[in-house]
Amino acid sequence: MKIKILALSLLTCSSLGAIAQGQPPLSYFDGNYEIVGRQADSLTELVGGDLTIATQGERLILTSKTAGRGWLARKSGGGEGASPLAGKLNGREIFCLFQNDPDNYPRLTCKTQPNTPDGAPGLYTFWPQP
Repeated sequence: MKIKILALSLLTCSSLGAIAQGQPPLSYFDGNYEIVGRQADSLTELVGGDLTIATQGERLILTSKTAGRGWLARKSGGGEGASPLAGKLNGREIFCLFQNDPDNYPRLTCKTQPNTPDGAPGLYTFWPQP
């Protein structure tokens, strides 16, 4: 009996570990978002508005009237803390991390590259609109 319980607990723990290490399907990010952020190379120019994310093949297509158009894809490699999503937004590289909000919707925090070496990066949060 003890062996069965031990085997069951090991199986359960290994299954939970596999779920924690995996990433959700790209379709998890599909939907409408509200953008809050700051344009690259500006400490004062704020961005707000709506954004739509839609899966197209192995990419997420970003469309917004205020932030522009772009795409994200899973980033391969990288260690712990690396951005799992990377792509382009208005021709600039963008890197995003995500977390689940309390209602199990994805919340993305993103950073774009500045135009100049001394410039400030663009910083954005995409808040889900269920």
